[in-house]
Amino acid sequence: KGVDVSLTPVKTDQIRSKAKRPRFSALRSIELPKYGIQIRRWEEALRDYLIQKGHIDGVRCR
Repeated sequence: KGVDVSLTPVKTDQIRSKAKRPRFSALRSIELPKYGIQIRRWEEALRDYLIQKGHIDGVRCR
């Protein structure tokens, strides 16, 4: 099984949005461990999600 996806990169100014966005809005998770919250790397979370949904098997994907 697999997912065939085609992505097209776009710049922020090419997206029409009513909400104003800051120029740099990366999620900062530096403080979360102080509260016992651990965030997994997005690649690991995505892989687990795709396995759960049956889109890929358990083999390691790169």
